[in-house]
Amino acid sequence: MQQPFLAKYLHRFEFDQAGAESFLHLLADHLHLDFEGVNLGVAHRDPVMQELTMNVGLVNYQDDKGGSVVANFRYPKGTDPEKMAAQTAQRLAGHDLSMSGASSRSHTMCQLMTQWLRNC
Repeated sequence: MQQPFLAKYLHRFEFDQAGAESFLHLLADHLHLDFEGVNLGVAHRDPVMQELTMNVGLVNYQDDKGGSVVANFRYPKGTDPEKMAAQTAQRLAGHDLSMSGASSRSHTMCQLMTQWLRNC
């Protein structure tokens, strides 16, 4: 998971593409070293199942298409993908980001994407 470390460094600089800053903000401020979803606003704990856990699996960035992050969540009883999506959307409001996902009974994979028009 080296991408968030690189994003933490790159986040200090300005970029021409408007969406690049949102993408780096997502990586540096919301995903970097956050394995329990605290910075996304989805942290949850069940006394038996313990904490929600999150893993950033894939990070992709292309100048002309934007970036995407695929994260895998293992969530305990008491929360669900719909609730987590609403919490994430609220936490990331104001950023040029969208979210899509798929889920099973105890896992959900969310793809957080940022898109922008390429500055020519």
